Amino acid sequence: YCPLFPTDLQIVTFTDNSTDSDGNITSWSWEFGDGITSIEQHPTHQYADNGTYTVTLTVTDDAGATNDTAKQIHVSNVEPPSKVTGLTVTDAKDGKLNLAWNAATDNVAVDYYNVYHNGPAPSPIVVDHPTTTYTHTGLTNGQEYTYNVSAVDTSGNEGEKSDSNSSIPTATTGG
Repeated sequence: YCPLFPTDLQIVTFTDNSTDSDGNITSWSWEFGDGITSIEQHPTHQYADNGTYTVTLTVTDDAGATNDTAKQIHVSNVEPPSKVTGLTVTDAKDGKLNLAWNAATDNVAVDYYNVYHNGPAPSPIVVDHPTTTYTHTGLTNGQEYTYNVSAVDTSGNEGEKSDSNSSIPTATTGG
């Protein structure tokens, strides 16, 4: 099959190289491992999802004899998660800011979020999915901090960063 390392939604071309020493091959039956079949000699197929599939070809010759062959194909995921939206950054007082955002979606699964910022290292901060909040501590009161958040799926594809949002931590006032 070609390409050798297909991705989801990419068209894959399958080539039959079968021979028959005592006659001619007259029919082909392909099973692509995802419920789809073909009777073409050299079919193309598009996998909707990533994963490992077993592709089986059964050929029949002019005498009615059949032969099967099977191979596995690994289809990779290249689609990144959706852009993170709804990022809010609010003052939590005394060197802390609270962040919240809307959950991203993905064709496979979101694994974690990268929280990018201009504050003290490390950046990005990793927040495991399904959590969509983070309290950033150890910040300097009166200094503005800017944030973006992106989602990363279980295949390592990173989505587009959210729009930036900023806030300034302040000191708790006595009363």
